[in-house]
Amino acid sequence: MGYGRSVSADPSLLADPSVQAKLGNRATKVVQQQKSIGKCGMCNKPIQEDGCTAFGKVYHKACFKCHACKQKIQGKFFERGGKPYCEKDYIKLADACSSCGLPVKGDCIESSGKVFHPGCMKCYVCGDLLNNGVFFTWEDKPICERDYKQVAERCAGCGEVPVGKCYSIDDQVFCEECHQKGGEQCPSCNRAVDGHCVRACGSAFHPDCFVCVVCKKKMINLPFVADDKQQIYCTDDYNRKKAPKCSFCKKPIVPKEGQKTAPRLRALGRDYHPQCFQCEDCGLVLDSRVKGKECYPFKNRLYCLKCNRKKLSSEEEEDDDDDDTDENSESHD
Repeated sequence: MGYGRSVSADPSLLADPSVQAKLGNRATKVVQQQKSIGKCGMCNKPIQEDGCTAFGKVYHKACFKCHACKQKIQGKFFERGGKPYCEKDYIKLADACSSCGLPVKGDCIESSGKVFHPGCMKCYVCGDLLNNGVFFTWEDKPICERDYKQVAERCAGCGEVPVGKCYSIDDQVFCEECHQKGGEQCPSCNRAVDGHCVRACGSAFHPDCFVCVVCKKKMINLPFVADDKQQIYCTDDYNRKKAPKCSFCKKPIVPKEGQKTAPRLRALGRDYHPQCFQCEDCGLVLDSRVKGKECYPFKNRLYCLKCNRKKLSSEEEEDDDDDDTDENSESHD
C-alpha cells in the first residue's frame, strides 16, 4: 500500500488522465498558498493576513499603534515625521498657529517657518483670507498681493515691485531680471554673481571665491585684509606679505601663532628681530637695557663696546699709516 502525500497543484490538472495514472492510489490535497501583501511599516515583517494602510504603507492591525503612548489606534489618527499618533498625543506635538496660538491639528499653511490654520491665514494689513494659494510675506508676516505692492520697495532698475527673487545692492532693491542685466562681477573669478554672495570692500564675491589668495582658506566670518587690487588675505598671510623684513636674517617680522603683535627693533634705519639685533663681529645679542650688551654703532654697523673699540683702534692705525706715507712722500720730493 502506498503512503499518501499532499501536493500543491492546480485542481484542473487532477482531471487529466495522464496525471491520475501517475498518482495512482495516493491521496491528494490542494493547498491554497497565501500571498504576502507587503511588509509591515512597523515591524518590517510580511503581512499575510488582513492589514491596514496609512501614509502609503501597510501595517499589521496589531502593530498600528500610537508612536507616543504605544496604544492601538482605534479610529482617527494623525501623522508626524512619518509616524502615527493618536489625537491626544498629536495635540501635544502640534505646532501652535502663529495667528491664534491654538494647536494646528489638521490641514495647515506654512510660511517662513510658521504654521497657520487655513482660516487664520489672513493679510496682516487688510485682514482678507489668503486661501487662494497666492500670498507674500513682508517683515515675516503674510500679506496679500495688493497690499504687498503698496508697502514693498520698487526695483531700482525697472521701477516695478519685485515678484519672486529680489536682490539688495548698496541699499537698493533689484528684481531678478534687472539684477542679471546689470549684475556684478566677482573680483576673484570675474564671473557674474547671482544668488548668494559675500559683500566686502564694495564688491560681491561668490562664497567659494572669498578665500585667502595665498593659503586658500575660506574667509567667511573670519578676519581678513584686502589689498588695493581687492585680493583677500588671511591676517597671517597678509602680515607675511606686508611685514617688515629683518635686516639680519631677511625673514618677515610677524606675530607667532596665537599672538597679535611681533616685537621689532629698529636701528640705523633698519628693522631687526630682537634675537637678530647682534654685534656684527662677535655675534653678541645687543640690548641697551643690559649692561655690557649696549649697542655702539660704527660706520652704520652694529657692534658691542669691545668690538667697537677694536674698530676704532684699527681705524686710527690705518690713519697713522696713511699720515706716515704722506710724510715720506713729501720728503722724497
